[in-house]
Amino acid sequence: MARAAEREPGAEARSGSVSGGLRARNKAIVQARILGGAAALIGARGFDAVSMHEIARAAEVSYQTLYNYFPGKAMIAAAFLGQEGERIGNELETLLQKPWPGLLVLTQRANSRLVSLYRPESKRLWQAVMAEFLLNVGEIGSALEQLKAPIVRWWFRVLSEGRRRGELQDNVPLEALTGLLFKVLDADVLQYLLTDESQASLRRRKNADIRLLLGPYLVGS
Repeated sequence: MARAAEREPGAEARSGSVSGGLRARNKAIVQARILGGAAALIGARGFDAVSMHEIARAAEVSYQTLYNYFPGKAMIAAAFLGQEGERIGNELETLLQKPWPGLLVLTQRANSRLVSLYRPESKRLWQAVMAEFLLNVGEIGSALEQLKAPIVRWWFRVLSEGRRRGELQDNVPLEALTGLLFKVLDADVLQYLLTDESQASLRRRKNADIRLLLGPYLVGS
């Protein structure tokens, strides 16, 4: 009787891991294609004027595939916010991998990096996503937290490091200051997205707000 071929210990686990990784990559590719197609349509016409069938055609997937990934347009808006949160987090993280330039300089570099992400041609898309968010807070609320979380974490880490290096006063309320910075700078972005303000104007206004909010807590200011 033929002897069954022996398998190397762990071979099945590795095979499952490889196939699982491939599925994850394929899923990410399809999702990115859907979001890219949806962004182009929604940015040009708004959520209400775009159907799920049109999004499927733009992404070159079947309607059923689109529905499997995103059962409705609110979920597309949520995925867009989550995607932007990850992108913002990556952009901010790269700044912390460089030599420390000083607290104020670092925060202004971060501001410039973030402002560059809000391109003028993407305003219509952001407006549509925000409108969809207001209509579907229950479904999209957690995605908004995904957008907010990396920014808040970054600010808290940077302020903590600034205090450790003696650039911020010891008694600075880090959590309260982090929350205030996020709210003010977020309001700056909203004003930019809802008006015809330029990126250069937004950058100047955000830098001024950073200096205004950090100034009272900077050592030697």
